[in-house]
Amino acid sequence: MEKLESEWIPCGWRLLVLPEVVEEKTEGGIYLPSDVTEREGMAEVKAIVIDIAEFAWADQKIPTRWCEVGDTVKIAKFAGLIHKEGDKVYRFINDTDVVAVKKKR
Repeated sequence: MEKLESEWIPCGWRLLVLPEVVEEKTEGGIYLPSDVTEREGMAEVKAIVIDIAEFAWADQKIPTRWCEVGDTVKIAKFAGLIHKEGDKVYRFINDTDVVAVKKKR
């Protein structure tokens, strides 16, 4: 996987993530109707962690970073602030918006 970067750095307790795009066409070349892609988009949003702010998870009773840069996380569909940079659409999310983590290998 290529190293992803942004010129923007998350502040406070936020993370910068790059959500996966829901494909509109199957591997076999069949185009999916918009209601199917919307349903897939609502089911789960996976994103790659690009950067983590200094104080993420600092307000927890036991401050533990659940994820690191490069990990894949699941977040709520409408979580965070959308940020477009070039052809990529990033999100700045709160540390509490991370609901699951898949560690990079």
